[in-house]
Amino acid sequence: MSDSQNDPNREPAHILWVELTTRISRQSLHARSGQEEAASNSIHKVFTTARDLMVEHHKAKEFCRISEEMLNQAMRPYTSRWHGWMDGEHRFVSALVRKKFRQELKGFSEAIDPYVHQLAKLSGNRVVNRETSNNLAIDRFFANLPVTEPLVDGSPNYREMIEKERGDIRARRRDQNRGERLSNLTGIALSGGGIRSATFCQGIVTELAKRGILDRTDYLSTVSGGGYFGAFITSALTSIKKRSGSQWNSREATKEIFGEVESSSDTLALRHLRNNSQYLISKGFWGFLLIKGMMLFGIILNLLTFVCIGVSLAIVAWVSHLGISCILELAESSKEQVRIGGLVPWMAGALGIWCVVLLPITQSYCRGSAPATECGDGISSSSATQRSKGGVRKRRLLSLVEGGAIILGVIGILLTLIYYLPNLVEGYDNCLDSLGRWTWEQARWFVGAGACLIAVASAIGAVFSGGRKRIFKAFYSLFGLIGILASIWVFFTTCSLLYNGEVSVLSVFLAVVGFCLWGYFCVNINYTSPHRFYRNRLCDCFLVQADIKERKHWSIFRKMMPNFRNGKGVANFYSTSQLSFQDIDPIASPVHLVNCAVNLPYERNPDLRGRKSDFFVFSKRYSGSLASGILATSMFTQKDPHLDLGTAVAISGAAASSQMGHKTPKRLQSFLTVLNIRLGYWIPNPGNLVKRIHPLSWVSKLKYLRFFKPGPWHLIKEMTNWFTDTRGTYLNVSDGGHIENLGIYELLRRRCRFIIAVEGGRDSDSTFAEIRRLQRYAEVDLGYEIEIDLSDISPGETGYSKHHFTLGTIKYSETETGFLLLFRLTMTGDEKDHVADYKRRYANFPHQSTADQVFDETQYEAYRSLGETAATGLLEQVQMQNLEDIEPFRLFQELAKIGLPDNHWLFERVG
Repeated sequence: MSDSQNDPNREPAHILWVELTTRISRQSLHARSGQEEAASNSIHKVFTTARDLMVEHHKAKEFCRISEEMLNQAMRPYTSRWHGWMDGEHRFVSALVRKKFRQELKGFSEAIDPYVHQLAKLSGNRVVNRETSNNLAIDRFFANLPVTEPLVDGSPNYREMIEKERGDIRARRRDQNRGERLSNLTGIALSGGGIRSATFCQGIVTELAKRGILDRTDYLSTVSGGGYFGAFITSALTSIKKRSGSQWNSREATKEIFGEVESSSDTLALRHLRNNSQYLISKGFWGFLLIKGMMLFGIILNLLTFVCIGVSLAIVAWVSHLGISCILELAESSKEQVRIGGLVPWMAGALGIWCVVLLPITQSYCRGSAPATECGDGISSSSATQRSKGGVRKRRLLSLVEGGAIILGVIGILLTLIYYLPNLVEGYDNCLDSLGRWTWEQARWFVGAGACLIAVASAIGAVFSGGRKRIFKAFYSLFGLIGILASIWVFFTTCSLLYNGEVSVLSVFLAVVGFCLWGYFCVNINYTSPHRFYRNRLCDCFLVQADIKERKHWSIFRKMMPNFRNGKGVANFYSTSQLSFQDIDPIASPVHLVNCAVNLPYERNPDLRGRKSDFFVFSKRYSGSLASGILATSMFTQKDPHLDLGTAVAISGAAASSQMGHKTPKRLQSFLTVLNIRLGYWIPNPGNLVKRIHPLSWVSKLKYLRFFKPGPWHLIKEMTNWFTDTRGTYLNVSDGGHIENLGIYELLRRRCRFIIAVEGGRDSDSTFAEIRRLQRYAEVDLGYEIEIDLSDISPGETGYSKHHFTLGTIKYSETETGFLLLFRLTMTGDEKDHVADYKRRYANFPHQSTADQVFDETQYEAYRSLGETAATGLLEQVQMQNLEDIEPFRLFQELAKIGLPDNHWLFERVG
């Protein structure tokens, strides 16, 4: 035997080398599998194994030296510290120490690497790379990703919209020296959820932007509350681009807004958000009076509409009464002159013979008369032609006989009614006499008393119903009937006045006509709703512009102001009330898609599948939906100059409205309309504005003149859903969350390869309804399959989840795969102390009510810090927390290594 085989160090070195290379000490702990306690116990077993080997092979001096040095110098500092993080049952005491343990595993593995190499050399084995086979498979998969551009489907206008967006993306990539090819499109989706979602999104996007991910994002898709922060990003980058001119630098602009990687202090832009977070009450007492006055004016207008409806119905009833009386008198006078009675039996007999004898014979003769369309089975073309002609004749004969039966029936019914109509005169007069003058007044007082009783009962029921939601909604539904009862009361009152002769029909008619003309020409229900107040308050906080204020003795402030620019002044950010879509710079910011829902409850299009709405998008170039049509945004603004970025964001956040897509509360619709709780907006129908979609008649052209507005008629449509479809002059648009609250759908439609989504909606029960709805829409509408495991972001028995994020895949086709990174509002236990303290004080955090839109500093910082923790936790997992230049491609590549399960189908497709 050779000396190496007789070496006493060989056998124990081999045993310990196997232990080290097969345990977690030489492998990374997968984020989706493996438990921290199991990993810690596995490492502690190395001590037992090494000690036993040292005792058994005491003559292996070199092995004992290496083992002792490894245990005492490399491993013991880690294991001693980890032991202090555990309780009596050897479990880590909190999620924070679990996170630290995972972070220290890398340092632990690097510390024992030299000893593993020495043991491998001593035992004659080769050194094993720590990289797992899955990691290598993912690297190969991303290296071979097909470089494909997004498909263009849909109508011609949709194609034009996608081409314009592509042009903006190419221009932005050229400015950043990233080439022009549209491969690996990246999108960020910010979900709805009011100020809660906006603040949570701020924490996440700020950390990602510091590391350059926002600069390399092509699309920014926002819904509702996510649109608040999306508007801030677009307006801030656009204003800096305008201010910088030829000295524009995308990376420097992002740093000015969001700060440096190592900096934890707020920039001036972010401080502006913090200082204006209570945007709804930013105007103080004047703002309070303004919103109350606007609501009151809207309620008065709504009640006037109901009054007008009741008076109009009374006029129609009175005129109908006069008309019927004249017709009856005329028919009575002509009864003796026209001998209709003798014709009725003959007409009935002819109809009976026609339907009983002639129609069945004709149907039997024409049975099987479908024309031949193909030649075959020995039938020549000439015989097929003759057969086809014969079938056409038979079908024409059958149609003639069936049509004749219908005509005879209609004529017989009319003759019968005309003959017996005069006999109704006496009964009609008796009916009017029985009603009498007191019947109208009694009905009026009865309806009025019923309305008052319902109002009082609703108020009392709402106060004493407590937490019983069904009772509370029932009383709300009753209260919604007051508007209808008011119309009925006005109807009876007007009828009583007309019957008694106290007012003339002409005066009432002129009053109604005057109100209709005033409402049609002067009233815009978009301005009588709280929309304008809501929109202006959003602009005060989230729509900003960068400016430089001149300061005297600027040299004194040179060291004090970190955002000092050009030695001429100090940069700052201020609120702006307006930013048109045409002023958005496509090079400065990603393509911003503001997602809304166009409400179409009366639409008969089967493609909507009972959703009662469709996806509606506002963007710089084009706006609209596939159901109603897509139109250049500039044409929208020509017809309605009020449509700009601030208006679009307010529409996208119009959660409280009488029209809510599939979420429309039918029992509360009248209630919401009467009380003017209407944040939705009526926009010109894009399908009617483009001739090639729907040719405009001269009447339709008049409707779109500047002085024609959505008036009281549209208020009635909003309350009743009547004729609310794609054929209307105006369409009602509301919160994008009324159809899809994540903002991911439009990114899927554009086939984005990498999607970073932030879900800030309220889901205290963890039903994940929004992501499930998105999966259904993607599969039914687009044919894409989203596969995502939500177990890591689901709260466990303790109420804490494992991670703030999870990774899913999107199957666009058999050869093209996309990736979805989803952040969610959840607690893991590794949050900062002030966030944990806020959670102790408010148990419903982080899923507090969306109705709470006024955040104090503590609440604002809790949500912002939670988002920051979620983003930094992700970057720490992929070990990119200190980088300033991260490609989304590389981020998702590293994320796949820790986020995809070991048995994922993706590994089978490598190679």
